[in-house]
Amino acid sequence: MRQQLFLTRHRPLVLSTVRSFSGRQQRAPHAHSALAGSMKEDAEYAATADAARLFSEVIQPSRRAGVWKREQELMSWSDYFALYDPETPWRDDPRALRLLSSAYSYVLTLCKFLPELMDQRTVESRERSVELHVIGARAEAMMPRYLWDELAFFAPDRVLDIKLVGDHVPVMSARRKTVMEKESERVRLEMVSGLYHELEPRSRGTPDAFVLYNPGIGHPQLRDKWAPTLETVLISCKPVLITSFSLEDQQCDIAALHDLVATSQALKQHEVQFRCRAKQNPFRSLKHQPDPANVSAPIQTNHRVMVVQLVRTGKEEVPTE
Repeated sequence: MRQQLFLTRHRPLVLSTVRSFSGRQQRAPHAHSALAGSMKEDAEYAATADAARLFSEVIQPSRRAGVWKREQELMSWSDYFALYDPETPWRDDPRALRLLSSAYSYVLTLCKFLPELMDQRTVESRERSVELHVIGARAEAMMPRYLWDELAFFAPDRVLDIKLVGDHVPVMSARRKTVMEKESERVRLEMVSGLYHELEPRSRGTPDAFVLYNPGIGHPQLRDKWAPTLETVLISCKPVLITSFSLEDQQCDIAALHDLVATSQALKQHEVQFRCRAKQNPFRSLKHQPDPANVSAPIQTNHRVMVVQLVRTGKEEVPTE
């Protein structure tokens, strides 16, 4: 049994996750043509020396202006890119911005919604580490270490223990640290290959929250396969961050959540509560990718986001925007 339909495909430093989601509305011919053009541009740009330089020279911690203050709030890609010393050639190049967003979307999404994943006890206990389990990990399991180290910059007073779990997670030793030793010590990664619900409870540990990037829990061909893992995650009553490729994708995910809670014997005394309403993610990838099952409807990694949690009481409608 597998939790994913398609394997992750990626270029070095350019991460992309491909999972088919057919049945979307068709785009107008001119819109499809424009997207096809931008995808062609992105593929060509990714192979250039300028693209490589973005990661090796431009987006480097040493070029950040100042430190991140707790009272600050990260609102958009513009806020993030503004942290770096201005470099007109890349700040004005949409290809560069799309490329960077595709690589940093996973970590910046987590940075943005980390407060919604922490309960009051965790927020107040600044000395306590936060343990996150990333379930069904694919592209995010292959990300270079320095991408994860961004979490240390935006959560400077936290130690984050991140466990990446999935049947596409490579079996390897502990991730090599970067030269950012202090940051690396505050973001600790562990890789676990396998299906989450099949792991021994003792080896799984008890996380503070869960993260599911573009899981497709409502996908027609994945829904039943996700059910046992999703039940294990939800019954913990911990917050769960879930991203989706599109509005339609997210709507199917929400329907699958409600259906599982309504039909599962283990979950029947619970309801789905939204800690963060279902909405467009400000840190979605700006780069479009082709959907193998519907080439006329390109997808965007982490396009939509929500944070849910199971509770025993209370009624709440699904808010979308």
